[in-house]
Amino acid sequence: MLFKYDINGLRAYAVLAVVIFHFNKDWLPGGFIGVDVFFVISGYLMTGIIFRNIDLGRFTLSNFYLARANRIIPALSVVCVSTLIAGLALLAPEELKTLGKHIAYSASFLSNIAYQNEAGYFDVASHDKWLLHTWSLSVEWQFYIIYPLIILLFRKLFGDQGAKTSVLITAVISLILCVYLSYSAEFDAFYDLSSRAWEMMAGGAAILFPLQLKQSLCKVTESFGLLLILMSAFLLNENDTWPGLYTLAPVTGAWLVITANQQKSFITNNLVIQKLGSWSYSIYLWHWPIFVIWKTIGMTSTTWLLTGVTLSILLGYLSYTLIEQKIRFDKHAKGMKLAAHPTVIIMALTTTLGLCIESSNGFPNRFPSSVRDTFLAVKPSPLREQCHSKIKYPIAPKDACTYLGDNITWATLGDSHVIELSYALAESLKEKNEGVRHYSFSGCVPSYKQENGFNKCTKWLNLAVEDLNKRESIDSVLINFRYIRAFYGTGVPSSNSAKPKTSEAQRIQMLWSLKEMIRDIASTKQHVYVMLPIPDLTERMPNILSNNYKIGELKFNDIKGESRAYFLNRSQPLFNFFAETTFADNVTLIDPTGVFCDEKTCYAVRNEVPLYFDDDHPSIAAAKLMLAPIIKTINNEDKIF
Repeated sequence: MLFKYDINGLRAYAVLAVVIFHFNKDWLPGGFIGVDVFFVISGYLMTGIIFRNIDLGRFTLSNFYLARANRIIPALSVVCVSTLIAGLALLAPEELKTLGKHIAYSASFLSNIAYQNEAGYFDVASHDKWLLHTWSLSVEWQFYIIYPLIILLFRKLFGDQGAKTSVLITAVISLILCVYLSYSAEFDAFYDLSSRAWEMMAGGAAILFPLQLKQSLCKVTESFGLLLILMSAFLLNENDTWPGLYTLAPVTGAWLVITANQQKSFITNNLVIQKLGSWSYSIYLWHWPIFVIWKTIGMTSTTWLLTGVTLSILLGYLSYTLIEQKIRFDKHAKGMKLAAHPTVIIMALTTTLGLCIESSNGFPNRFPSSVRDTFLAVKPSPLREQCHSKIKYPIAPKDACTYLGDNITWATLGDSHVIELSYALAESLKEKNEGVRHYSFSGCVPSYKQENGFNKCTKWLNLAVEDLNKRESIDSVLINFRYIRAFYGTGVPSSNSAKPKTSEAQRIQMLWSLKEMIRDIASTKQHVYVMLPIPDLTERMPNILSNNYKIGELKFNDIKGESRAYFLNRSQPLFNFFAETTFADNVTLIDPTGVFCDEKTCYAVRNEVPLYFDDDHPSIAAAKLMLAPIIKTINNEDKIF
């Protein structure tokens, strides 16, 4: 296949869109569509390679896979190892452990599956994942593995023309699945090959079913395609359902540009754009780790962000010149030579390195003992993943976890903010052989008795209340939600005002549901404890500790979070609700503000105790402090208040 300047130029615009979006989404709110453009380009090129070599009688799977490996793996491995070196210097043990896991998944092209099971791509929780961007490489690699097999099968069954038609039909099926999943299982839709394959096959359609356009129409076609991509980049944003029907816009735009086949267009074929297109893969590899490092060390001003974009391009150029162009391995290895192929070895070693880092728990011994214990205390409940319901993996209330005692006398109910409280409570009860039944659903806001699908956990929450109310052994219930999230949505406090992002009607519904839920549970249980709001942090706890360690703090005493005034301002509507609502005598409200805040300041670390394990969830140590009034009552030490 001759070198295509239009496609190379398209690569440049795609990578610029992604890089700009990641460094500052306000500059280009829909810049993430650049990945979708990459998918179209990749599908076009791979389809051409496969069918052309089949027609020439020289196509082999091993040669195809090795060629793709030679193209992708060396530069990817260098980025993985480089991030690990940076992580050793910058990350707390728990964060380095996570990075090791992600390195292993990225090097083995399974990172999309890992991230699919963790959080959404646009979620704040994903912004600290150093190799988040490799999800697209994993999707592409999985496509490379399966796609030629499908083509060979279709060709054997239906002949050459039938195979081409089958590719088109498969693309349509993938698109339908994509639209369905985007509304029913959004994580799956974003990360899964099955819902992304149609984008790559759309590129394949451009070469399998080429349009014979008159020259006069080619420029118009190219211009319209570029306009679609440009409009998508500026008009779409992360709140739009993605991927889905909207994705047709940039995909169609890329298809039109490729179909136009304008090799002499100044828009795509000029010196700067062609260079950026050649470096695009390496630029893409480097830009996200640079952004995360910038964010980790607090370099978030416009000047530093622009510097990060520039550095991404520079490292992309160096990576292209010194790695992509220099490292060229045999594309025709077979048998044992294939097993010992350099790209196979590099992939295996990088994966093994990541797994070693994960199994070492992030090398905590690299820190002095004076801070090591604090770092190690920054971790979630060991039962978090096992017992917590997520959108993708809901746990039916009837199957909720029970721990740590055999006599289940307590239940906990809420969103992810009740998990560590559940574990801390269970630990305090285990000497009495009393246990806790744990009901939690990720991102759930109080939506009890809502009939209109107020949110995705509504049905689950109704069933959870029903289940715990009918269990006679349970006489005490602890309720906790991230009420602030329900009012203001996600996002760090420093970037939000105290003005709610939800509508007044939604807030009224939520508070009504909360009141009804507490009252219904109180009507069947002896004791109901409701935990009031806690502050959020402006960044994740591991980053806070790492940054304080880097500036010479060899012992963590008190580390400030947000001001008490800011926290109370954000939380005032909620405190007012609890103060103004009359509950039954067996309902006790617990205000944990004193655990986190003094008269002026709310803390991330207080008296050497890390109060969070990320930017909003309390640590187990903080959970124990929050539960102190309840635990005193359990131990008959004192009455609450």
